[in-house]
Amino acid sequence: MIENIEDIEEVEDDPLFRQVEAMFYNYEDTKEEIKNLEEEIEFIEEDYEYRGCGAIEYSEKVQKSCNIESSVEIEVMQKMKILENLKKLKRKKERDIKRIERAKRNFNHEEKEMFKIRYTLKIKDWTMYAEKINVGRDKYYNIRYRMIKKSINTMYPHHNMKDTPMEKFLA
Repeated sequence: MIENIEDIEEVEDDPLFRQVEAMFYNYEDTKEEIKNLEEEIEFIEEDYEYRGCGAIEYSEKVQKSCNIESSVEIEVMQKMKILENLKKLKRKKERDIKRIERAKRNFNHEEKEMFKIRYTLKIKDWTMYAEKINVGRDKYYNIRYRMIKKSINTMYPHHNMKDTPMEKFLA
């Protein structure tokens, strides 16, 4: 348990602590972004029109390069690259959601309430939480600290292996 607020502020400077808390704040938005990405992927996959399939114009032109790719092939490759990037982004966001949900399963009642108030409803004022759970300011920050530290260990189990003999297996 953290004894004073200064110790908590020092821990909050840890980049992984800040990253996990940012993921908590973005939890609902990330779920919505996944839905949007799924729709966009579907739109692109269903769009079979290619601009390169228009009428052919014949005129005297000299071939300037050895590029033998047709405009349709170029469009298909561009579309495939866009799809690949969207799917990769979607997978990353899905992994983030799974990590958060894994952490949430380990929350006690106080931590569940804090997550709901602070990260889902985005109410940062500690007094709102204090009124609901009947805790003081120091207890509020201790719950928050404990919840995030516990979440780091659950979301990133390999983080605990740093500076141990197991670290060589992480690379």
